[in-house]
Amino acid sequence: MFEQDTPQVVALPRLLDQVRDEIRRRHYSYRTEQTYVHWIKTLILFSDKRRPGDAGAPEVMAFLTHLARDRDIVAATRNTSSARVSGRGHE
Repeated sequence: MFEQDTPQVVALPRLLDQVRDEIRRRHYSYRTEQTYVHWIKTLILFSDKRRPGDAGAPEVMAFLTHLARDRDIVAATRNTSSARVSGRGHE
């Protein structure tokens, strides 16, 4: 019998799995991992389930404004979440 040439489907890791893998590679604490994942999930839900990488500066500013105005998040926490979302945290 002949084998059919069917393309192999390779599943790419999901965003949050990639984040967790990178955090573990850098040996961050489990609590830090939970915090990063929390803020990323919060941004994803805020932006109608779009990937954070698809968000530009206006979307990130709208998210941070939402945190400050509607959720009463203090500036230090807001700045931390901004760094996490933009990938600048813990370099």
